[in-house]
Amino acid sequence: MHIKDIKRLSLGLTSACNGKCLMCWHSNKEQHKVVNLEKRIYEQIRDSLFHRINHLNLCGGGEFAMYPQINSVLRDVREYELETDIITNFSHITDEQRDILKDMDIMFKISIDGSTKEIQETLRPGCSYDKIIDNVLFFKKHKKRMEFQTVVSELNSHDLKNILILAERLGIDSVHFQELQYYDGLERPYKLNRQKENVAYVEHITNKKNIVISCLASARFYVSNKFLPSLFHPGQCEHTIQDLRVQEDGKILSCCFPGCKVMGDLHKNTLEEIIGSKEFDAHMKSCKCKFSGVKFARPKLFSSKE
Repeated sequence: MHIKDIKRLSLGLTSACNGKCLMCWHSNKEQHKVVNLEKRIYEQIRDSLFHRINHLNLCGGGEFAMYPQINSVLRDVREYELETDIITNFSHITDEQRDILKDMDIMFKISIDGSTKEIQETLRPGCSYDKIIDNVLFFKKHKKRMEFQTVVSELNSHDLKNILILAERLGIDSVHFQELQYYDGLERPYKLNRQKENVAYVEHITNKKNIVISCLASARFYVSNKFLPSLFHPGQCEHTIQDLRVQEDGKILSCCFPGCKVMGDLHKNTLEEIIGSKEFDAHMKSCKCKFSGVKFARPKLFSSKE
């Protein structure tokens, strides 16, 4: 694999976050150390890749807007005219950042778990419902694409229909229901429980909605097999073809799924050295896991547009 082959970059900027969401380690009593991508490493990535790639995903373990150099990063992305996805709780964006973001080719993936202030701020303390709605209205005026990403648990399963109604009223393009996952970083006993599967209920609430409603292929609660298109294909995993994932600690991962492998560290080697190594090339061509061959290109499983 060569650096010229990379077309899609997932870039973690910071683990800092304004939220204390119940499903996230940020709500733990003992907090992890905040990690920010070093400026020199970001600049190396920018100079090596931004003129080559056609898609950027700003992600990570925290809120992108809390990265110390985020305004400079956003200006760089705007200058290179990169199609960009941003995963965000949408409640910590400054007026200056708004002004930059409104002129970018961007898709906001907004973490929202409740249709009301009470439900949202119970599940996601620190993520102001009012600020989220205000930002949605602002960016909708500037014709930005937006998706609601909802983690479903026992505390909001009754609210799914209302989330869809809210999304439709605000002009949200899509809603992505996600099954609650338990990660090693969470304290036990867990603060949330998974909701029992109820496919009939999901079929009912997604009827006649003018938005695309999707789900993870692994989420049994939302999907029965009859809804799934053919998602599998032979050969190399599509998540390692032309894709690169860099964490906020400077480590390069084989992909973005749980169980992925650390392929290199930008504190020790350059991007070119890591990507150009035989070990990197061999692993990326042979990497297999339970997600290999699964296409997550926002499957239109429920939509009245079709």
